[in-house]
Amino acid sequence: MESGGARDAAASPRACASCRAAASAGRTATCVRDVAYIIAYFVVGCLALEELEDMGPADAVYLLAATVTTVGYGDVTPTTYAGRWFVTFMMPLGIFLVSSAFVRSSSVVKDAIRGVVLRVSALCGVTHVDVFALPIDEASPADVARVLKYWFRYLVAAAPVLALFLCFVCIDKLLQRLTWGEAAYFATATCTTVGYGDRNFADEAPAAKYGLSLFLVVFVCVFADGVGECLLIRQRQRLRTGAIALPTADDLEALLLAEAREGDAADDDEPAVSEAAFVIWTLQTGNLVDAQILLAIRRAFHWDAASHRTITPRDVHAAHARRRPRAAAAPSYDDWRRDTWLPKLAAARATGRAARARPGRRQSKLEIFRERQRRSAAAAVFPAVDESDDDDADVGIP
Repeated sequence: MESGGARDAAASPRACASCRAAASAGRTATCVRDVAYIIAYFVVGCLALEELEDMGPADAVYLLAATVTTVGYGDVTPTTYAGRWFVTFMMPLGIFLVSSAFVRSSSVVKDAIRGVVLRVSALCGVTHVDVFALPIDEASPADVARVLKYWFRYLVAAAPVLALFLCFVCIDKLLQRLTWGEAAYFATATCTTVGYGDRNFADEAPAAKYGLSLFLVVFVCVFADGVGECLLIRQRQRLRTGAIALPTADDLEALLLAEAREGDAADDDEPAVSEAAFVIWTLQTGNLVDAQILLAIRRAFHWDAASHRTITPRDVHAAHARRRPRAAAAPSYDDWRRDTWLPKLAAARATGRAARARPGRRQSKLEIFRERQRRSAAAAVFPAVDESDDDDADVGIP
């Protein structure tokens, strides 16, 4: 019979792929919402500054761009009492709401530049390794660390920043006729949001101000994202190379003893540490995730799982029923299972079988192990269990 751990390990790559697809759809919806926030912020800001400060639209856009990026050159500022009160309200709104929307929306520019870098590097014989394409049951952490070229990953992460930095330097050089050193100084003071104020775009034509305002926002957001990506790559590198502590033999022993204390198994049953317990321990001890966020996720799981150990289709049905409007009657579990769940389950299993039966596909070590288990079970006294007869699938967590 196939063990629950083996089944979970086999399902996890497919579950990860589904999560990534759902995340992609969520990012699209978020991008649309972010664009709406940005347009509303600038339209309202321009109209209000024109009324309160008698400020032209070009200066208003330039002031708002310097505000949301926190650069604050100081060349264009509100002068009236009402205008300063309005900007007092717009500053935190722009920093906390609109600037974060700009960071997410600027990923279009960032991804385009990184795509060019990846294509050029592929022509030069340097390929980008997709870690999601490395099966967990075949590639150990040491294998992954060995095939990854971290210098290349840092280069890809920093490429958008370097490209926009060079563009900004060239723009400064042409528009303000600065030396290369002065242009680099101005670009650095801008992307780091220091904004000393000794250099600015106050004297440029209105058309130039519109373009520079847009470029200013994209430049600062891509810089912030690039720095964050480089720090994240460094964290992944430290985790794969063991600089961030993974559970040692003593830690695993402590986890097993904790499971024995908290569990209700019989005395002759050996405790076991699940993959989820291993992951949670690493996240907590390595400070890789906020402890309260992790606790909130575990609490949500606890109250969604009727048994507090696994989520079953019956729990999913109950969750759907809780989220329905009060006026709408939820179907019974049997009706929902027959009309909704079983067709989806059959389609998912058919897709998995078709993928596994693809011609020329090499079996993974886990699939070979599972095939051997099936053959052994067929020769034993107890018959093997056919997965296709299982109507329900469980997702386990400690």
